[in-house]
Amino acid sequence: MFYFVIISLIDCACAMQVAGFFGVVWCVNLSVYVFSDVLNIPPYSCPLSLIAFMLVYLFNPFRVLHYRARRWLLRLMVGDCFFM
Repeated sequence: MFYFVIISLIDCACAMQVAGFFGVVWCVNLSVYVFSDVLNIPPYSCPLSLIAFMLVYLFNPFRVLHYRARRWLLRLMVGDCFFM
């Protein structure tokens, strides 16, 4: 279905580091959402901030934070949307 060439972009250790980082970001965001009443913030600002962070990370134009892997993912997503 998909042709994955991710092996040449990042290795398994880097993929696990990225997955762990986003897992921690998600858990912190979930904790802030659960305790939003205690922290006096609007409860739906937490999911909005998580989505904004993920989009900023994905569309980051600078050549940092696994640039080639992000560009590959964007090409894969855009190609599947427009060339089906």
